[in-house]
Amino acid sequence: MRYTALALSCLISGAAGIATAQTATPTKFCVIQAEAALVSTKDGQAGVAELQKTLDPKKADLEKKQSVIRDKQDTLQRQSTTMSQTRRDELTREIDQLNKSFTREVEDYNAEAENAQRKVLDSLTEKFKPVIDKYAKDNGCAIVFNVSDPNTPVLYISDSIDITKDVVDLYDKTVAGKPAPSASKPAVAAPKPATPAPAPAPAKKP
Repeated sequence: MRYTALALSCLISGAAGIATAQTATPTKFCVIQAEAALVSTKDGQAGVAELQKTLDPKKADLEKKQSVIRDKQDTLQRQSTTMSQTRRDELTREIDQLNKSFTREVEDYNAEAENAQRKVLDSLTEKFKPVIDKYAKDNGCAIVFNVSDPNTPVLYISDSIDITKDVVDLYDKTVAGKPAPSASKPAVAAPKPATPAPAPAPAKKP
């Protein structure tokens, strides 16, 4: 969340600055859900879809492995009183090894997903910032607040000052499909794909 907040701050930082160049003094306070706006654009939706296409098979494989671990844990729990001590020990070691391997694969998946998200949205952030600047200038926004962060102190926002949808529409009309500028800026992180949680440890024999 700290990374997202930093990126979004960079994203909208120019909105207030360009207002001073206007002939008429801007008077409006505007708010935007910048993270939601990014993934709501046509380019954002396409980027997220491509990302899911790449990551979903790996996620499905992790879920399958997690199911295998749970099946073995169920077997150990249900048959612990009837199987031999040797078999219990073997099954316990097998579950432990599978859990360790699964945990490493989940960590690798999360790292890969985060890196892929950053690459996908890096160029989108570059193209989105000028759109916010233009909207703020054209619509008299003296300052643009980003309220994507759930920890924002803002308790109420009037729909009349929320420019999220208008900025998304402006982006899709003027920028969607065009390449990003060459300069690199911090990217905005999208909501992480759901990752299978490590399977719970097997119950120990009393």
